Amino acid sequence: MNNNIKGLIFDLDGVLVDTKNIHFESLNLALINNGFKEISYKDHLNIYDGLPTIQKLKLLKKKGLIKIDKFKSISLEKKFHTNKLLKKKLNLIIKFIIHFLNYLRLLRFVLQQMQ
Repeated sequence: MNNNIKGLIFDLDGVLVDTKNIHFESLNLALINNGFKEISYKDHLNIYDGLPTIQKLKLLKKKGLIKIDKFKSISLEKKFHTNKLLKKKLNLIIKFIIHFLNYLRLLRFVLQQMQ
């Protein structure tokens, strides 16, 4: 049996964790808590998805939907909510990864016994 595997890489963002909804929810929570109107999911997908927060805020300002003096507050709050929602999702993903690694360990043991 080949024992050359030294590690595994798990791609979380958009693969194991659908972060699209997390960023949408986080931005809207930050906007609402700072006294601004939330964006629609359609606008999120068509305009803001995948952009860094600062770019999203610049676009919102350009449209007259937020004020520049709230950039820092909105950005910090979005980061807080993003981390909170990610942590919740990651707890589930970590449990899956642990089960997966245990399965690989068991599979390796079984394959070694078959040799």
